[in-house]
Amino acid sequence: MLRNYLAAALRNLDRNGFYGAISIGGLALGLAAAILTYLYVGSELAYDRFLEDSEHAFVVTSELRSPGQAEVVSDYAPAWIARQIQNAIPQASATARLAYDQVSLRRGSVAAPEELAWVDPTFFSVVRLPAIAGDPSVALADPAGVVITRSIARKYFGVDAPIGETIELDGRHILRVGAVLADLPSETHLTQQVFASGRASFSRLTRIDSAPSADAGFATWLVTPQPEQLVKARFETVRLRTYVRLRSPNQAAAAAAALNRLIADSAIGRGLPLGSSVRLNLVPLTALHLENFRGANLGAGDVRASRGGLMGLVATASLVLGLAVVNLVNLTTAQAAERAVEVGVRKVVGARRRDLFIQFVGEASLQVITATVLAIALVELSLPALNAFLGKSMSFPYWSNPTAGLALTACVVVLSLAAGAYPGVVMSAFRPAQALKGGAVAPAGPSGVRFALVVGQFTVLIGLIVAVSVVWMQTGYATGEGLRMDTEEVLVVQATPCRSAFEAEVRRLPGVRAAACSSRNLLGLDDFDPVKNVMDANVAGGPTAHADVGLVDQGWFSLYGISPLAGRLFSRDRGDELPLQNYPELQRGSVVINLAAARSLGFPTPAAAVGHQVQVGPGYGEFEIIGVTPDTTLDLKSARVKATFFLVDFANYPADQVLSIKLDGDQIPETLRAIDQLWRNSGQAGEIRRQFLDDYVQRLYVATIRQGVLVSVLCGLALLLACMGLLGLASFTAQRRTKEIGVRRALGASRQAILQMLIWQFTKPVLLACLISWPIAALVMRTWLDGFAYRIGLSPLIFIAAGLAALVVAWATVLTHALHVVSRRPVEALRHE
Repeated sequence: MLRNYLAAALRNLDRNGFYGAISIGGLALGLAAAILTYLYVGSELAYDRFLEDSEHAFVVTSELRSPGQAEVVSDYAPAWIARQIQNAIPQASATARLAYDQVSLRRGSVAAPEELAWVDPTFFSVVRLPAIAGDPSVALADPAGVVITRSIARKYFGVDAPIGETIELDGRHILRVGAVLADLPSETHLTQQVFASGRASFSRLTRIDSAPSADAGFATWLVTPQPEQLVKARFETVRLRTYVRLRSPNQAAAAAAALNRLIADSAIGRGLPLGSSVRLNLVPLTALHLENFRGANLGAGDVRASRGGLMGLVATASLVLGLAVVNLVNLTTAQAAERAVEVGVRKVVGARRRDLFIQFVGEASLQVITATVLAIALVELSLPALNAFLGKSMSFPYWSNPTAGLALTACVVVLSLAAGAYPGVVMSAFRPAQALKGGAVAPAGPSGVRFALVVGQFTVLIGLIVAVSVVWMQTGYATGEGLRMDTEEVLVVQATPCRSAFEAEVRRLPGVRAAACSSRNLLGLDDFDPVKNVMDANVAGGPTAHADVGLVDQGWFSLYGISPLAGRLFSRDRGDELPLQNYPELQRGSVVINLAAARSLGFPTPAAAVGHQVQVGPGYGEFEIIGVTPDTTLDLKSARVKATFFLVDFANYPADQVLSIKLDGDQIPETLRAIDQLWRNSGQAGEIRRQFLDDYVQRLYVATIRQGVLVSVLCGLALLLACMGLLGLASFTAQRRTKEIGVRRALGASRQAILQMLIWQFTKPVLLACLISWPIAALVMRTWLDGFAYRIGLSPLIFIAAGLAALVVAWATVLTHALHVVSRRPVEALRHE
């Protein structure tokens, strides 16, 4: 019996090779796309699950709300909270803190900038990273101890386990290697490969703990700006993450409640102004990668995934796979009449309906199995390129992983039933008498169902075209027009203080068009800082604004191509814009504000703000507003631009500073080498830390860009599958209607009239698909765009263009066969069949 089924299936494939190739090829492409997408989504959902007892590890996150400011949700917490959790929350077995830093390491002739994490000695008790040599916890008990990965060990020492060896930090300090970790997989939130002891006197954790504000945390400054002497402590405090290991994962809710009681009883809780609130939460470490942090510049250090984005990719891949299944169903049912005699003969000789159903499901299974084999081959061929693009190391171990093998088997069974059940029901229902007499055998349903399936195909296709268009338009806006500043060929060097001999010499280099100093907070480079240098500001009789204070020199605006909306900018030719330290007794000067600040101060237009005196403080004094600039930001996704005051004062500013260098575009490698050499010759500490601003902006949106590329590929596959399915149906329809067309031609119908008839048949489902897909696509993409603080509008032209594109595809696909049919002589068509 099985051999008969197999023989019938093979004969059918041989007889209808063109349609079989379309069905199997399309299903292989759809299945391969689905497998690759599921592998990627599974990788994103598996972050930090390789850690021992990862379900016990949690991260403290914070929600900060204050009147007039955006809600800030982040994975940073006050420095003192770890100690309080350890002492007052019994559910916690261990806590640890991690503070980011960018440093220079040197070992002999090997020197390079590195990302470093200052951590408490208990860090590896909470985050249990696998070690290949030494004991990480013991290593960090030494204030000079450092733990590195195998890759860093090979880079600087040339061996896998340089236990006891030393390495130089920033040209001033010596660290001793106490343990070596296995290289971290791509599926981890940790981007650092160097972990140094927070007990070192020069560590960032030590500086935080010794700061006068360390026991207050950062929420106080968000809602109540503090005096200037606390600014440095504020900048140190906000760059810190707190980890907690709970005795049981089920105790997270109780521990979080106890944690917020601590906050309510602390100086933060008691000192909050009316309407302000601070809430801390415990997020599982394995879910940190998917958390939706917002409200402040989050920097480009972490590439986070979006649950909604991942589920959207899964849905898109499933729809693409569904299109491939629809092709198989459509082409199988379209051939129903061609197999009517076969069905009639089988029924006459005793075949039951169940036997015929099994036969047709078996034929579908044969095609699905063949397509699966091809899909696995496509996956293996595509994985290296996909891993390189995503920076991952994914694999598809279907042969060794029982779960993967079982999932693939289940997929084959489900697809076989999905592809074979409906054709089996339809064709096994043929009446043998009608079939053997050559009468109409196909029930009324199949053509209507095929029409509905084609409508569904084009609904998906049009929706994907809209999605791809919106994703790329938003990405282009976020990395270009929306920035409102020229970042092309701008190199940023971290240099504190910026005003130095190095800065003066850089300006003289050939290949450098301009250079300007500014405080780092204006660019937000890898620097989560919800408060920056927040100060109260107000104009007499007007509302009080919470404004960020940033420092620039007179050439900063022109370097970035920022022009004023009203008034003027700083100029070295005007004495009222000299740095404040030149006349500290007056505490008066000039200030440039952005549009957001003008609105916060109550001015209806930018021009209305120019010339007014604004009090900035405490500690800064009164300034005259000389100009208003557009709102500029590198991060259009995390938060809206805050009110910002630009001042010229570098002598007393305690935060990090950067030197922006505009290159002329010629001989960039030579210019970079000259800048590096100047850095070394000017006696600067450590290796130079520099980056192109365009690269930074690209890293900010790397997740969006990746999502756009993946959706584009899936859209391309959907387009290909729709064309393949339409091509098969058009070919079959033209073949079935050959005699009808001959009769029409013989009765005087023109070629144009017949072409219109055939094309209109495949135009109707596209037009109906437009009406269905447009509102759905608008709703989905509006929701996606809501994740950006600044976004494009959804123009109706996007949807009309997507519909026209689908219509052109349908016409182009059908036209080839239609032209072939109408070009035949009527006599040949009448002899058909």
